[in-house]
Amino acid sequence: MTQIVATLTLDENANPSLIQELLENMKGVIEVTLNKPTHVSDLKKEETEEWISKLHKLQKEIDRSVIDMDDERTRYIMR
Repeated sequence: MTQIVATLTLDENANPSLIQELLENMKGVIEVTLNKPTHVSDLKKEETEEWISKLHKLQKEIDRSVIDMDDERTRYIMR
């Protein structure tokens, strides 16, 4: 069995129940779960903080000795 997890951000006029029903009626879909955050802005802030934290961890793992800083494209990216 394959599982696909999708996050949909709906505008204020969208009908979440209708969209859930459409997804459930797609061939091969076994289950659809609807999680409605209390405040979308809080969710985005939390996701942003988590993403920044992951980037900082990744930054600490970079071995700068293997980076060719003589390459123009690399210098542009590393600015």
